[in-house]
Amino acid sequence: MGTDSVTAVDYPDIGQAVGERVIQEQDSIGIVICETGIGISIAANKVKGIRAALCNETVLAKLAREHNNVNVLASGG
Repeated sequence: MGTDSVTAVDYPDIGQAVGERVIQEQDSIGIVICETGIGISIAANKVKGIRAALCNETVLAKLAREHNNVNVLASGG
C-alpha cells in the first residue's frame, strides 16, 4: 500500500489506507513502517477499530497481539 520508489510519500495517508484495508478485510492484520515507526503508528490508530503497536522486538509483537489484540504492527525502518 506504500511506495515502491525512493520518492517521499505522506505516511499518514499510507497509515490510513492500511488501517482501512485491515478493517475491510475481516481477520486481516497490517504492517506499517516509517523512519521511527512512531508517526505511522499514530496515523494508523486514527482509523476506528485499529489497534496499532510500535514493536521493535519480536517478543513485544507477540505480547501485543496476545494481550492487546493488536491488528497493525508498526516498525521503524
